[in-house]
Amino acid sequence: PRACPILSLPVETLHFIMENAVPPSVFLDPSISRGPFSAWCQKLRQLKYFVLVCRWWRDVGIDLLYRDVVIRRIGQIPALLRSLEANPMLGPMVRSLRVDCFVPRGYNLVFEGGLNQIYAFCTQNTHLVLNHDTEGNFPDLPIIDGSILSSIVDLEIGSGYPLPHMIPLLVQCTSLVCLTITFQGFVSPDDIPATHFTCLEELHCTCASEGNVLAVISTRWSLPGLRRLSVIHHANKISDMDYYSFLRQHGKNLTCLSICAWPLYHSDRLFRCEYMNIQRFLDLCPSLNHFAVSDSYHEPCLSHPTLEYIDIWNKLRNENTLASHASSCVEGCLPSLRKSRVLDSSFLTASGGARLPFLVPPDPAGRAVEWLYPGI
Repeated sequence: PRACPILSLPVETLHFIMENAVPPSVFLDPSISRGPFSAWCQKLRQLKYFVLVCRWWRDVGIDLLYRDVVIRRIGQIPALLRSLEANPMLGPMVRSLRVDCFVPRGYNLVFEGGLNQIYAFCTQNTHLVLNHDTEGNFPDLPIIDGSILSSIVDLEIGSGYPLPHMIPLLVQCTSLVCLTITFQGFVSPDDIPATHFTCLEELHCTCASEGNVLAVISTRWSLPGLRRLSVIHHANKISDMDYYSFLRQHGKNLTCLSICAWPLYHSDRLFRCEYMNIQRFLDLCPSLNHFAVSDSYHEPCLSHPTLEYIDIWNKLRNENTLASHASSCVEGCLPSLRKSRVLDSSFLTASGGARLPFLVPPDPAGRAVEWLYPGI
């Protein structure tokens, strides 16, 4: 019988086809609240179908299936551990581990012990997301072996953790290049020790309420390599003093900056952001070439010598209004400007929404790009 053409494809080609047949994880929200028919669940089912086709497809598809592991329920921890113990080849396939489960009262030690055993198998993992929840007001971050944290390049810490509780974990991440973190409320400078992040290039912050955290860490954190910064601010009244303090200290080397502010309780009537001086932010970032800002700001006639790309986070969803707002933002003295875009704010709910301007860089050629995925 004549051989099936698909069986003659090189392994690399089949892997490329499978990888591009499903959406990138960074655009998807794996939380249980999205239901069993969420985009993330559909992607997981598609990956499972790949490994069921035949033995050859299984050998190729298993790498994609275990590349991004998400723990959505605490019961998955012993199940995953059994799989890793039964097949030692699976652990090195894990490149990203996301902990997004609820830990009931009395299960903290089981949770922490199970995670550390899983980490020990995942020797090639460089991306760690800690977004679990507990019954307490302030869940404790799990104690993780320092040898594991030293290999983490991309770290994400969810909401609910006071910044002083994060410091012992952060200082052990000596190879950290990208940090995604959520700040809440006010902190004292005495609570934040002086910390030096030698390798950090990207910082993505979500400020969940009014506070002074950005201003405090601007003086307590040393960030010599910082190049990309994104801030999502949820508050009904926002002042630019936090931003100004941080950018004055760390803005000189920034090439990408995204500032997105939304009302805390989804009430535009109470929202006040007129104190934001966008031009002053740009003046503090002389090397900037990519800037993203929410459509809450109305400051025409911006000027900057090196700015090439401007993105506008869209919440209005009115094409005429957006077109007018986009044109007003790019008017002024921008001699290097090449392109402006509109970004849908609904992407901010995805796991990597704050990074969207940097993950999908503007195409200088102006070519339209459209992604279509089965079932989504």
